[in-house]
Amino acid sequence: MTGTRTPGREAETWYRGRMRPRSEVERMQREEAAAMAGPAVVDGPPPRGPAPTPADQDEPGNGGEAAPVPVETVSGKQDPAPGPETANRQQCDDNAPGPGEAAGETVRPGRGPAPEPAPLTPVTPPRIRSSVPPTLIGIDGIALDIASDRGIWYVGIYRGGEKVADEAARSNPLIAKGTAKRIADRVKKEFDHLDRKAVHKAVDAFFDAVREADEAITADAVCRAISAIERVEKETSDPPAYVAHLTGGKCLEFSTRDLAALQPVTLNERWLAVRDDPLDATGRDFKEIRDYLLSVAVPVDPPGPASPWERTLSKLETTLTTITLETERTGLRRYGICLEPDGILLVRSDIIQEVVVETGQNPNDGGFARYLEREGLLIVSSKKYRVPGMVNTIRAWGLNPKIRDAPIDALEGSLSENPEGD
Repeated sequence: MTGTRTPGREAETWYRGRMRPRSEVERMQREEAAAMAGPAVVDGPPPRGPAPTPADQDEPGNGGEAAPVPVETVSGKQDPAPGPETANRQQCDDNAPGPGEAAGETVRPGRGPAPEPAPLTPVTPPRIRSSVPPTLIGIDGIALDIASDRGIWYVGIYRGGEKVADEAARSNPLIAKGTAKRIADRVKKEFDHLDRKAVHKAVDAFFDAVREADEAITADAVCRAISAIERVEKETSDPPAYVAHLTGGKCLEFSTRDLAALQPVTLNERWLAVRDDPLDATGRDFKEIRDYLLSVAVPVDPPGPASPWERTLSKLETTLTTITLETERTGLRRYGICLEPDGILLVRSDIIQEVVVETGQNPNDGGFARYLEREGLLIVSSKKYRVPGMVNTIRAWGLNPKIRDAPIDALEGSLSENPEGD
């Protein structure tokens, strides 16, 4: 549109439906550019927030939607969405660097001045983390974050520093198939003008950066448990026992049965017994913690008996010492033991069963036989033997004669046969 300009009057430009002075238009454009500029991505971890407390934790909403959770943005601001705080979404990883550094992102240029980030405090990042702060994906100011709380995983969608949507799922989004496509569809639903393919590609790149980051991301229960473990000892008992020593001097003890069953109540109960805050671990969380325990466990001698069968063996040795020993099979019927010509000590099965019962063990448990075999004391497994003068056979175990303390040489003669001696 053209016209005659009055001398001395400022030139005008058509803007927002009418003619305006150019200086006013430039001022309005600068204000709009400053308002539209998204949060800057900075090199380094976000500032550390206040330490969370167990009272700050809340369950997800009953309607299937994730409870609103304030999360630190990359610029240090918090999501203004209403709702109670959830401590676990920031626990273990307030200081963890976001995947933007791994992806090589830089500060997003804008026509207006970008907000200054808060001063950073040097911290030591944890070994693992349970969330990723909101990070720009490079499309129209869209940012994503990942967080875990009470067995639920959340992927938050932000634009201009404000949360737009929250996708909740039971599975880790870095492992579950189709997560990037689902997030891209949700972004497209919220912002129809965006290209879904481009968003999908950007979301894929975001997840790849998180996977390739130095610090692994896990569920909040896994992060809290592993971060609290100082060392793990594998007691070489029978069966082995695993002891996880925690910060503060407490410890968690697990049997091989516990680690095989992976019942969450086992882990949660023992954690609550030594910690004030509930762990709320799921079966999947327990599996990750179990795998970590097995990978770092150091073998040590047990503080007590290495096997529950040690007491049974000691009782059996004492019992056999008090029984008369003969070299004929008839001794098996009369006394319950006899020494075979090939040097095998036969012990009647009922004698061994009585000893097992007296020591509080199951007489039908094959564990004692396997224990004797490992100790080199069981030579022939229990079987039936024919005894002269008897119609029925007798079941006996073939043991090493050293299990009996009495010397075998004493069988060559006795005071009853030659009371006077030499």
